[in-house]
Amino acid sequence: MQRKTTLKELSKSLNLSISTISKALNNSPEISKATVEKVKRSAALHNYIPNFAARNLKAGNSGTIGIVLPTMSNPFFSSAFEGIEAALMKRGYKSLVFLSHESLDLERTGIQKLVETQIDGLIISPAHETINSKSIQHLTQLKSLHIPIVTLDRTLHEIACDSITTDEELKAEIAISNMQKSGCKNIIFLSGTIGATRKTGYKQALKSVGQVTRIMEYHSDFPKDELLEMLLAKSIDGIMACSEHCAIQVMSFILQNGFSIPQDVSVISYHNSSIGQSFWPALSTIDLKPEEQGNLAVQTLFDRINGLLPSGKINYQLDSEIIQRSSTKPIRS
Repeated sequence: MQRKTTLKELSKSLNLSISTISKALNNSPEISKATVEKVKRSAALHNYIPNFAARNLKAGNSGTIGIVLPTMSNPFFSSAFEGIEAALMKRGYKSLVFLSHESLDLERTGIQKLVETQIDGLIISPAHETINSKSIQHLTQLKSLHIPIVTLDRTLHEIACDSITTDEELKAEIAISNMQKSGCKNIIFLSGTIGATRKTGYKQALKSVGQVTRIMEYHSDFPKDELLEMLLAKSIDGIMACSEHCAIQVMSFILQNGFSIPQDVSVISYHNSSIGQSFWPALSTIDLKPEEQGNLAVQTLFDRINGLLPSGKINYQLDSEIIQRSSTKPIRS
């Protein structure tokens, strides 16, 4: 393996000061474009790799951002993490990740471990148990230590911290309205431990046209007998599922029992991963832009660290996108 070149050796080979080399590698406006290009070419040629750890130590920080997510098996969170990781790498930072598995106790333990490693900030999608119990002492501890927090996708109203969300409630309302315009008259919402704002959007859409809302609970599974009874009685012609995983399971059940999608039942869900795209019929969805959320969470965290945001808390709300595929009927003209 080729030995890494040091900054001192690079300086000597180019007959430039270490300060000039460092500024050129960091695109300082004090250094001419020609010199920057010359330094970067030489750095690549001599296998020079910046020592981010030393740079962070000099700046008085750890160079580490803590990440707490509920799971990586959900495509939304794995995609969000890709956005986070890419944004951190550009800044020369590394991540330390803990999974809560929707447990308040595991979340507390993970955050305590992160505090012990002296993280510079935290990006967290709170566990369901944390949200439901409104127990935030482990997070207020970070605030007392002046460690900034950004919540991702899920908001904690009990603590003053910045948050990244999408307009999923509005898009749920629009998506239901589109299903109604395509001819659906009996739309149910398949609810789980997530999706309170999505459920609200569903209810608002039906309320606006005087239709009754129907909620079917989904946790590890859904009530198959009840759904089959609805299908046989033709008392259902549309489903909004709280998650893509839930939607795929329901669509498989509908097809296995001899019904057609979307001819008998239109189905729409959330996220827009490759799983929903490759299923047949392809799943219509509301794209929550997880990678963009992850990227914006990092940007917001560093803006807070660098004192670029006003006091208080900021909620950035990204535009989600309704993607019409073959699992929902087209809007009637």
